[in-house]
Amino acid sequence: FSTQTPAPDLLAPAAGAELSTLEPVLRWTRVPYASGYALQLSADSVFTRLVAQSATGDTAYIPAGLTHATPYWWRVRAQFPGSQVSGWSAARRFTTPPAAPAAPVLVQPAQNAEQVPVAPLFRWQATVGASTYRLEIAADSGFTELAADPIDAITSTRYALPAENALNYMAVYHWRVRGISERGVDGEWSSAGRFTTTEQAPERPVLVRPEAGTDDLGTPAVLSWTRAARAAAYELDVATDAGFEF
Repeated sequence: FSTQTPAPDLLAPAAGAELSTLEPVLRWTRVPYASGYALQLSADSVFTRLVAQSATGDTAYIPAGLTHATPYWWRVRAQFPGSQVSGWSAARRFTTPPAAPAAPVLVQPAQNAEQVPVAPLFRWQATVGASTYRLEIAADSGFTELAADPIDAITSTRYALPAENALNYMAVYHWRVRGISERGVDGEWSSAGRFTTTEQAPERPVLVRPEAGTDDLGTPAVLSWTRAARAAAYELDVATDAGFEF
């Protein structure tokens, strides 16, 4: 008489899995006394369009040459000494990820822009396949000295840096953006942008003379104020109304 040898059980990926890589690790259980395993990978559920056939002594296999956004079916059987084989395992299906989003095109700030606010508005063009974007701002062109933590999960093609995260004045910065697909696949980084932030505005002067409410200034009238930090010159307005219209 003969006995049916047990087939391996497939472990990973899970049945119906939607993958984030084109090189998944296919794993199955070890069968007692098996000398090896045969694997089939197919583009159809009846295994007439085989993509790969492999014989291995291991319980894992990494296929190569898979295409994006494509369903595949796979199965494994055990091999024993004397050419005996088990039945095929139950087949499983997985789907490869869509192609990674293309690199976005940066729009604002323009390349090598100067006098950029320290809390800039960043804008870029939408890229096919991206559901969110990641923005990085750095003090160096290699993006090893990030000015802030990477900004993730941006759902539009613009991002206004909050005032509490403002950049330094009169500093050079580099920035880049990448798209991320709905299934978490990172796209290519954009070409890096470069800009220089504006200088810090002078402090507000404090009026000293004449004191508020003075009626008789004398002639000539002497107006004075405190020196303001970072001021190179001063602009004086004198009017006959509080709205400075006359």
